[in-house]
Amino acid sequence: MSAQTPLAPLNEHLEYWLRTAANHASFVLGRRLRAEGVTTAEWSLLRELHDVEDIMPNRLAKRLALTDSAVARLADRLVAKGLVIRDVNAQDVRQHRLYLTPEGRALVPVLAAHAEANEAKLFNHLSPDERQVMQRVLRAVVEQRQG
Repeated sequence: MSAQTPLAPLNEHLEYWLRTAANHASFVLGRRLRAEGVTTAEWSLLRELHDVEDIMPNRLAKRLALTDSAVARLADRLVAKGLVIRDVNAQDVRQHRLYLTPEGRALVPVLAAHAEANEAKLFNHLSPDERQVMQRVLRAVVEQRQG
């Protein structure tokens, strides 16, 4: 029987700090967004829709790194809230496009202000250079994972 290698403490793992920071950021932002009647996942979809005239859900899923079914569920909730419209193709009901209602379009800047305030609270203690490095490193991790 060989000697077991000692386990490193949990807080010595980069993944631990990444998850802890992400959980904290998401929790605080989620609390702010719930006051406006949306979840963090719904906010992400609304924000992406804000930048396009309309989009097919499968393209939106790729942009958000979500499954098609997750986008469908989010869209259903946002349609029910009157923030998104689903425009179904009369020739093929499987094809449809999503776009913001006027109410949804008006809500996005309000939600963006919450997201920006949350980010400022979390990261303003870092220098602009540190924030840029952090963003570059996290983006590289995500892009490597998607590749």
